[in-house]
Amino acid sequence: GPETDAPDASCGPGAGEVCDTAGDEDCDGTADCADEDCAGAGACAPSCGELVRPEDALPLPDGGGTSYQGPIGVTAFADGQTLDSIDAFRGVCVDMEHTWLRDLQIEISCPSGTTVVLQMFGGQTGSEVFMGQPGPQDDSVPGVGAEYCWTPTATNPPIIDYVNQNPQIHELPAGDYQSSAPMTALLGCPLDGDWTLKVTDLWAIDSGFLFGWSLRFDPSIVADCSAWPSGP
Repeated sequence: GPETDAPDASCGPGAGEVCDTAGDEDCDGTADCADEDCAGAGACAPSCGELVRPEDALPLPDGGGTSYQGPIGVTAFADGQTLDSIDAFRGVCVDMEHTWLRDLQIEISCPSGTTVVLQMFGGQTGSEVFMGQPGPQDDSVPGVGAEYCWTPTATNPPIIDYVNQNPQIHELPAGDYQSSAPMTALLGCPLDGDWTLKVTDLWAIDSGFLFGWSLRFDPSIVADCSAWPSGP
């Protein structure tokens, strides 16, 4: 997935970002597909059925229940087409870092407003678990994100269950997880329209950064992959 890293020593004002080097050539704090200059270009172009919303190392609101809400507008399906099989929904992925996973509740809403909880806030309890590689503890500088996906076919349990079952875990492994609530609730959702990710931090002090998120459908339900949008 998209990545971000520290600026290269060789970068300088006016330098252009190179989208496949893992470096930050233009010194803006983001690299490769996480850089807005690369969104939808070359190797950063989504494949058929995938839509990506990049974020520029966006700090997530810390505690207090204020949410990040970011939509992806889908316009590529047939008029009136709905999600008729959960197998056609490949899932939702985030590229993010956070110093305390247990702070978070993460949800996805389809265009009709139906909402599924992907990561359930488990209450103000439990041990420290990182997402990705967080930056300094004062949360002033973004770290390095990792990609976490919620898919109907994941073999891992929901994230909160995974960390509770594996108390030795201190950094949540990137990969695919089941959602906290069944994704089958999305059946019947219209495909075109705004799909919205909501991330809410419900426990103060720790925080993190979002570098982007994506929505993935099985290409077999796309009538014309040649017309699939190449960027956000």
